[in-house]
Amino acid sequence: MMISLALRLFGAYFRARRNKFSAQSEALRKIDMRMSIDAWLSLGTFYSLLMASLFVPIFVLAWRLAFGNFLVWEALKQLPTTPLLGILRLSGELLLLILVIAVSFFILRFLFNQYLVVMAWEKKRKIDGNLPYAIGWMASLASVGIIPFEVFKKLAGTEKYYGEVSKEAKRLVRDVEVLGIDFMSALRQLATITPSERFRTFLQGAITSALSGGEMGSYFIAKGQEYMEENRRRFADYVKTLEMLSEVYIIAIIAGPLFVVVMFAAMMMLSGASPVLLKALIYGGLPMGSIMFILLADSLTPAGLG
Repeated sequence: MMISLALRLFGAYFRARRNKFSAQSEALRKIDMRMSIDAWLSLGTFYSLLMASLFVPIFVLAWRLAFGNFLVWEALKQLPTTPLLGILRLSGELLLLILVIAVSFFILRFLFNQYLVVMAWEKKRKIDGNLPYAIGWMASLASVGIIPFEVFKKLAGTEKYYGEVSKEAKRLVRDVEVLGIDFMSALRQLATITPSERFRTFLQGAITSALSGGEMGSYFIAKGQEYMEENRRRFADYVKTLEMLSEVYIIAIIAGPLFVVVMFAAMMMLSGASPVLLKALIYGGLPMGSIMFILLADSLTPAGLG
């Protein structure tokens, strides 16, 4: 419903400029989102306008609670009231609200576009985390003589264990069985659109091995051993990074704020300092700092640990 409405409103504009959004179109293919670039951009514009309009009453309410009224209105109140000044006040109000809508729209539109980048990065992270285990499993199948396409087909049915790697294999199986593309061409296409550089390298190596007359099954076995060794090094590096992060967290979020709290408490007792900064630190700084460290640790955690 929303997509059809957005397309009616903005679809023609984006269809005429489709070649300008090749990067977004490529990102949609990488994350396998079943939506045209026209629909995605139209939906983003529609939601951005809607949310920007909703920000107006929130902005006005917050400003009135903070200042009692708009500052430009308060300045104009000091002058004699005339019809001209009334028009100026109304114009100032309208311009300010238009500015709020415009700024909110462009920020939301930018975030909506960046959502594709974040989704592609998250998909890449999950593929890289599960890839060593998936390749090891593929190597075990290849070692008993199962042909490469059947290996990918069986991998496509193991989403519970290998997550995004299995979803990528499903795309290959869909291209071969539904669209009628031959196996090697489907491998090339998957290597082109996958967001993971490691998976792309693996697929390109499989293609090169097959074209040079080698056995793709032997390639799976060799890469399985290589990727598991590389995975052990990645986990060792992750443990070292986590140790460093824990030290920074103790200093920045525990010891540092504790020192500041004690110092402010002493200042309040001796000189009657305002507690505003202390409240901001306790109720704002500490929770936000902890949340940022949690998000940072989660982004650095290899997907295989999840």
